[in-house]
Amino acid sequence: QLLERREAEWNGQLAQLTARYDADRAIFDKERQLQEVETYRRDRLEQESEHILPELRDFVSESSHSRLDRSRPRQISERLVFPDGSSADRSS
Repeated sequence: QLLERREAEWNGQLAQLTARYDADRAIFDKERQLQEVETYRRDRLEQESEHILPELRDFVSESSHSRLDRSRPRQISERLVFPDGSSADRSS
């Protein structure tokens, strides 16, 4: 009985460690993905720098590569609204 109890304790501890490892790994993977998107965002902003005013670059904050690719400078400027109610898109 003592051996069975010890084995159950060890199995429980192993399960806890495994769960903790899996959770840590998931957090690490998410952080890596976020860093990749941030690097991609920075590179895309550099590529599109002639089309985006430096003051507006902080407003580009998409959360994935595909969303960043869909956020062309014209679309970004159309979404911006200033406190006075005016839009960054002056053509309308």
